[in-house]
Amino acid sequence: AAVTPEDNPHVEVRFANGVAYAAYRVIFPTLRNSDRANSMQIAEVELLGYPARSFQTGQGGLPHLQTAPDDPAGVDLGRGSSAAPTADVEEFAPIQILRDVTDPDDKVTIVFGEDDGDGRKGGPKTHEGVENAIDNTGKKYLNYNDLGSGFIVEVARPTLIQGARFYPTNDAAGRDPASYVIEGGTTRWGVRT
Repeated sequence: AAVTPEDNPHVEVRFANGVAYAAYRVIFPTLRNSDRANSMQIAEVELLGYPARSFQTGQGGLPHLQTAPDDPAGVDLGRGSSAAPTADVEEFAPIQILRDVTDPDDKVTIVFGEDDGDGRKGGPKTHEGVENAIDNTGKKYLNYNDLGSGFIVEVARPTLIQGARFYPTNDAAGRDPASYVIEGGTTRWGVRT
């Protein structure tokens, strides 16, 4: 079954961002109980935003964000006089119109963290691989090199994200992330801004 915010526990965050990127690195520097955890685990991560094709320049050359044609019913944000709904990039858009910009077919690369000396280290078991982080199923991604582990996702086209949803797994809550860092790259990972 698909993971949905209506049916699954999650933590949702919003942040200011005005730059579209082609790749994102998501790492988890700390865990809920790293003293007792032998790994990092997460059921699903959704990067919430808009495809870059939604951007247009508004009055005075300021960037505006236009909803994409496939957005549900062309949600009117009530902030512009043009026929196409627009919102200033500097403003937060309502979280419910942000959508997951990742796709299970996107290229995902594991980021190994640091072994914290708990006796377990290394990559995930085959059925708990990094691809599970964005597969929309809630299957667990687990990494034994836990502190600072995560993933890099190369999205199909540049996107601007302004939020994220993190879905914890259903066991061993001490292994769930307690913090996150999201960084964007302009082409592929290695070119960061």
